[in-house]
Amino acid sequence: MNHLMNFNGKTVVNKRTRFINSYGVIDFLNNWMKGGNPNLEMMLIVETLSSIAFDPAIIQKNFNFKPWDPKKRGSRFTYTALSTCF
Repeated sequence: MNHLMNFNGKTVVNKRTRFINSYGVIDFLNNWMKGGNPNLEMMLIVETLSSIAFDPAIIQKNFNFKPWDPKKRGSRFTYTALSTCF
């Protein structure tokens, strides 16, 4: 968790880690929204269906998500840096 909170890059890929849970993601995103890590462009969380570390409902209820609006944002997000992560 300490590494995540001190991260200062563009892309976070969290792939089945046991050290970060839903509340850690909430803390990280709150820090980012308050001006921490201004370089962050994307965060990707990859988990298995049986994972208990992440609960999307817990993360989502902590933020004011808005429905996707095709007038404001395209339907696809192309981020080529991901091809090196997998």
